[in-house]
Amino acid sequence: MNGFDAKTVREFFELFARLLKPGGTLSYFEYIGVRTAKMPFAGEAERRRLRRVGALVRRMQRRYQYKCRRVLSNFPPAYARHLRFDGGQGTDGNRTEEVCT
Repeated sequence: MNGFDAKTVREFFELFARLLKPGGTLSYFEYIGVRTAKMPFAGEAERRRLRRVGALVRRMQRRYQYKCRRVLSNFPPAYARHLRFDGGQGTDGNRTEEVCT
């Protein structure tokens, strides 16, 4: 999602939420530290875009993520994130795996 602007990322999440059946899970990999690593090499507009995307993704994770696992054996290391859009299990204590941030 780091290659898109925040509006497009939001539209992706909204589309996934509409397409999933009730109880369905959106699962995806997020490489650890990519946005942070890009910051020193990016111009101001790109840093602003990365911050907006990061803020949006974090909001979605807080609201809908119910499971996350660090996959350190992947190259580069990644998070396997799992979100459910019906019920907002991100902040209500129903997480079943380690909490990734």
